Amino acid sequence: GSVLVMLFFSIYVFACIGAEFLTRDDKLLHDSNTKAIISEKFSSLPIIFATLLQFVLVDGLADIYMPLVMVNPALTVVYFGLLICFLSILMANLVTAVLVDDAIQNSQNDERMRRNERKQMFETMEPKLRKAFKYIDEDGSGELGKAEFMKADLSKRHDLAEVAELLKPETIIELYDLLDTDESGTITEDELITGLMKLKLAETSLEIAQIKQIASQSQRSLKSVKVTLDKLVDAIRNPSNNAMENNVRLPTVISSGSFRTGNE
Repeated sequence: GSVLVMLFFSIYVFACIGAEFLTRDDKLLHDSNTKAIISEKFSSLPIIFATLLQFVLVDGLADIYMPLVMVNPALTVVYFGLLICFLSILMANLVTAVLVDDAIQNSQNDERMRRNERKQMFETMEPKLRKAFKYIDEDGSGELGKAEFMKADLSKRHDLAEVAELLKPETIIELYDLLDTDESGTITEDELITGLMKLKLAETSLEIAQIKQIASQSQRSLKSVKVTLDKLVDAIRNPSNNAMENNVRLPTVISSGSFRTGNE
């Protein structure tokens, strides 16, 4: 709406300028060709307005402005140059900007709809996952090990069919370390629900989840190596005080160039 208002306002301004200068220019009125164009295309404000719409549509422009430019270049070049530059280029860019803005707004609306759908899915699946957890947890310990998942058979529970695919033993075993966030060796109800819903809501594939799991394990391994190296460096710097306390076996260089521990 705002684009159309600005477009018609701009055309109206240029129409007024054209009616003031083009229709009163002596050079244009004394030339037979340009006089005919002025009489046909610039005789009144509504006709000038309709003529300038051709510049917006880029429709037959040369037939209008070229004869006028040839007779009075100083006036017509400035007028038609500004007209073409402003209407044809700037307005086209403005329309493009509005279209891009609409596309962004639509994309944001789509994202909000997806978030709402994921939220509704979470609200629907969470109680079913909790119900399935209690069904698999036969001893009621509140924790599930790999053996319990392997024995689980949800095919008989039609009310849990929606979550049965997520709780397939082969799927859980592959994601077991990722779901076991506290590294206790077992999976609690909250760990299972939180982990599976994160994967489901994020629409993460099993392969991506496994890559994340490997990256997480590698990060933990690097931290463990760093701690060990720190202890080793500290023991080397203070062998008499820290070697026994940290239970670090210091390497000793022997003549053959290999290493052996100091306690060997």
